[in-house]
Amino acid sequence: MTRYTRLPKSLPQSLRYEKPAPSPLVKARVHQKRAERLRDEEKERAKAGETDPTKPHLQFLERMAALRAAQEPFREKTEREFLAHLAQDTVGPHEVLGHMLAKLPKAHLSRIMQDERIGKLNALILRPARQVQKVIDDNERLQDLGITFRSFTQKRRDLKIHLGQQSYKSAQALALYFTIIESAADPKVRKKANWVQDTEVLGLANEILRDVATHIIEHMQSQKDRFLDVGKRRDDAMMAKGGRKA
Repeated sequence: MTRYTRLPKSLPQSLRYEKPAPSPLVKARVHQKRAERLRDEEKERAKAGETDPTKPHLQFLERMAALRAAQEPFREKTEREFLAHLAQDTVGPHEVLGHMLAKLPKAHLSRIMQDERIGKLNALILRPARQVQKVIDDNERLQDLGITFRSFTQKRRDLKIHLGQQSYKSAQALALYFTIIESAADPKVRKKANWVQDTEVLGLANEILRDVATHIIEHMQSQKDRFLDVGKRRDDAMMAKGGRKA
C-alpha cells in the first residue's frame, strides 16, 4: 500500500502577514540615536582621560546614514526636478542632500547657515596638512560620484561667498563637504589619503552634521504630524484655495 505524506498547512500569499518596512523617518531616527550614543560614550571617555580615535568617524558615518535614510522620499522628486530644469539624468546622493537642505523651511535653513563653525571647517580642511586635493582625486567613491577637486573649489567659493545669502548654492556646497568628509573617513572606501583618525576635522564636522540632521528629522516629524492632524490638513487646503482658516 502506497503511503502518502501529508503536506504542511500553508496559507495563501495574500493571507500571510508581512511586517511593514520601517519608514524613512524611523530609519533616520535609529541612526541618529546610535550616533548620539557614540557621542555620549566619547564624552565619558574624555572625562576619564581616555581617547579612542575610531569613534569620531563612526559617529559621522552614522549621522550620514541617517541623512541617507531621510533622502528616500525626496530622491524621485529631486531627479524629476533636475531632469526638468537642468536636463541632468543622474543625480548623486550629495545633490539630493543639498536639494533636501534647500527645501527646508526658512527658520531651519537660517539656523543651519548662520553656524559660524561652517567657516571654521572650511578653513580647517584647506590646511596643507589635510592634503585635500589628494583626498578627493584619489578616492574611488568620489570618482564614481563625479566629484573632483575642481568641483570642490567651485563649491568652496559658493560656501564662502553665498553662505546665508544664496540658500540653494550654500546647501549644495555644504552637502558636498559632508560627502567628501564621509568618503575620506569611511574605512571601506578605497583611497590613498584619508581622514579616518583626523579628530580635529571630524570633531567639528560631527557637531555641524548633528545640527543639520536634527533640523531635517524635526521637519520630517512636523510634516507627519501635520498630515495626521485632520484639522490642519483642512486649513492647509482652504488656504491653498485662497480661503480662510476655519
